[in-house]
Amino acid sequence: MTQDSNKELIRMLLDRVHPRPIVRTIILVAYEVNYDKISDGITFMHELAFRGFHMKNPFGVGHDLLYALGKQSPFLPMKFRTNFQARSWADQWLYDGLYDYGHLGWAPTFWYGVRLGGWVAWRSHRRKGHPSTELARAVTCAWRKISMETGE
Repeated sequence: MTQDSNKELIRMLLDRVHPRPIVRTIILVAYEVNYDKISDGITFMHELAFRGFHMKNPFGVGHDLLYALGKQSPFLPMKFRTNFQARSWADQWLYDGLYDYGHLGWAPTFWYGVRLGGWVAWRSHRRKGHPSTELARAVTCAWRKISMETGE
């Protein structure tokens, strides 16, 4: 599959699943900025893999993007401005996305996992100076484009 067809597949999947708007928007933005090329999707949970589609789990891609953006994420509510709050919000976003997708049992299990061990990835992004100016700019532009398309 080509990257463009993955974007179309993602849109079709989201149209079918009907996740809450913020879940949909962040996944669309992640694929618009090609973050799926950098992300590992969902780690350690083969039950949530999208191997049959030859792609990474879109909820994992969105969550990885949120970790890379950190507290500079344009999606964060204004009151969430510390690293702890931003990471908590990103983890709750993953829970909500997995729950919306129908992973009712895996959503809390995976949420506990990222709450317990996600600090390693979060700190790794901060040590590497993420987000880069280019990523932050690309995300903002993609978000505007998608918001205009979807009206969200």
